[in-house]
Amino acid sequence: MKKNTSYIGKTKDELLLHKGPPYKVAKTSEGKEIWFYKTVRAGIKKGTTISIGKGNPVPNIGTWVELIAFIIDKNGIVENLVIEVE
Repeated sequence: MKKNTSYIGKTKDELLLHKGPPYKVAKTSEGKEIWFYKTVRAGIKKGTTISIGKGNPVPNIGTWVELIAFIIDKNGIVENLVIEVE
């Protein structure tokens, strides 16, 4: 998450340069833009194991979707972000 918070205070051009184009853009009634990025991640679910065969425990590997919404003010400056995990 630290990597994403480093965009706060930067311009939307810098965000576009480093993260690429968002998959969706919305506008608020105040004239702000919300740029949405979606990333599918995979990894080991901490604290859980599954058994394969005769009781051989192995880590439980899972996938999840990370949604990041960057809120950009009228001047094109990233002012905040929201991260949601599905």
